[in-house]
Amino acid sequence: MRLISKRQIVRLLIAGKESFLEEGRGVLRAGLANAAWISVDDTGARHKARNGFCTQIGNAQFAWFGTTGSKSRLNFLELLRAGHGDYVINAEALAYMRTRALAGPIMARLAGHVDHNIPQHAPHPQERGI
Repeated sequence: MRLISKRQIVRLLIAGKESFLEEGRGVLRAGLANAAWISVDDTGARHKARNGFCTQIGNAQFAWFGTTGSKSRLNFLELLRAGHGDYVINAEALAYMRTRALAGPIMARLAGHVDHNIPQHAPHPQERGI
């Protein structure tokens, strides 16, 4: 019998975790792409001695969980991005913005850039000349 230390067990548990993160993003992307509906819930969580939030996204076919330090709307939208680093302006996005009564001048600027990807941390539209 070979003895193993606590530190060795911890190293085994945390080594190579990037593949698990990628697998989780893949589950979320596939679930969102194929779901007719989703449910969402979040709850307070403690991680690494800090208060945070655990968010669940899923339906009867898939479940995804993520822990973050924020419960803001922006954080939730970033979770729904499932690791994608850009935003897409397309006909569907413009139709949604129209239903939400986005200001006319902004809609006109965005409509001129249909089917374009915008980096997630892009400069403000006025700085880019949109």
